[in-house]
Amino acid sequence: MKLAEEYLEEFEQQGEAFFVELQGVTASPKEIMREMVKYEKIIRKYIERMNSLHLPCPKSNKTKNDPELRRYLYWAKNFETKEKRIIDNFTQRTNQILTSAGFKQV
Repeated sequence: MKLAEEYLEEFEQQGEAFFVELQGVTASPKEIMREMVKYEKIIRKYIERMNSLHLPCPKSNKTKNDPELRRYLYWAKNFETKEKRIIDNFTQRTNQILTSAGFKQV
């Protein structure tokens, strides 16, 4: 669980650094898309690292029925909330950048 927290913190820091750097760029849509590849790599690295932990799924029947995993389930719920907040923030910022570069949302 500690590694998952570290990975999420690093993901947030890398994402923040990326968006700060990107906000200073006044570029064409083509250049913006090239920059977005960097963000995609940040996301992929985070996903790969999280998957490497092989954490149990908090919604599986196995974890729901195991009283020893109660602490884990509590942690997983809080972690999921933090992760969702970070990802929602990054998604909103990505949409703003793409919209300001002239891309239209569908």
